[in-house]
Amino acid sequence: MLRIWAGHAHSAHEFAISAGHLSHENPRSCVALFSDEDGEPSWSDGVLPRSIKSLHSADRDEGPLYAALSDEGDVYFMEGDIAVERIEGAGIHSDDAIGLGAMDFLTVIDGQLYACGDGAQIYHRTGPDAWTTLSTKNRADQINNMFHSVIRKPGTTDLLVACGFSRTIYREASPEELAELDQMRASSPRAEYRNKLRAYTGKQSPAQGCLYIGNDAGWQSLELPDGNYLHDIAALSGDSFIAVGSAGVIVSGSGPDDLENRSLDGVMEKFKSVCVDGDRILILGETAIQVLNTEFEEAQSILLPDGVGKANRMDVVDGVIWFFGYEGVARYKDATWDIIEIPPWLWEEAEPD
Repeated sequence: MLRIWAGHAHSAHEFAISAGHLSHENPRSCVALFSDEDGEPSWSDGVLPRSIKSLHSADRDEGPLYAALSDEGDVYFMEGDIAVERIEGAGIHSDDAIGLGAMDFLTVIDGQLYACGDGAQIYHRTGPDAWTTLSTKNRADQINNMFHSVIRKPGTTDLLVACGFSRTIYREASPEELAELDQMRASSPRAEYRNKLRAYTGKQSPAQGCLYIGNDAGWQSLELPDGNYLHDIAALSGDSFIAVGSAGVIVSGSGPDDLENRSLDGVMEKFKSVCVDGDRILILGETAIQVLNTEFEEAQSILLPDGVGKANRMDVVDGVIWFFGYEGVARYKDATWDIIEIPPWLWEEAEPD
């Protein structure tokens, strides 16, 4: 399906989006850069031979430099001839992929790029074309984790916080149990065999949200108040952070000893993004943006605009809210939504040949 899969706002007047099909057979994306800083909207674009999942930007005197992350672990720098760097080992279908899975999220921490994704992958760009993995320790315990977001742990210089979900883990039968199952399959009643099969190879732990603190020296899992998936995380003041996810889950804290459930009564929709803007905490849901104060009390609910598709991501820059739907982009300023007109050529360029 042709959609806007990635979006990122650099300022109150500038953003980038990527449209495509997320196809593994014939991947293609159109990354379009928008600015109306001079009063009139202007667009530029680049067509990439990959499916882009995440965008971010960095400040420069000559304007923002946008970086685009593909699901296969390619990072494109959107200027001039569009340089590309490869995160070795990442992805599913790439020649050097080692089976960890797709990449999902790109961000800037302390002025440097970080990326995360499936198989507990977290990478740090330490220099040009130099990406270092930060998730080699405890990998056997984390291999079922998909990380959707990562930040610097507030109040530290060397720890990260990553959130997402853990897939269902199934028990592996021992050789002796497999032999017993083979014998039962040939001689035992079908119901009895199925019960034993379920006991030996059934669920060891269900799919659930995950939240980790650590670095390449080791990672610590934080116990969540329920099993709902987490989709985004942001730094709060002091040493605390906030994470949001499915079924209206909101948690905050600074570590395993003080993680609190901050979910709003009666709000059960999936939360996709969280941004902190001064004394406001803004949380993007499926139908509205919930605005909380620093005491996690609901201060405002902003209904999402029509005409831009289902909610994907949100950025808040200089007090302006940028909402990225799967079909369009909108800006919320002075209590009013402004729908950005997407040029038809963007959709045309995103179509595979």
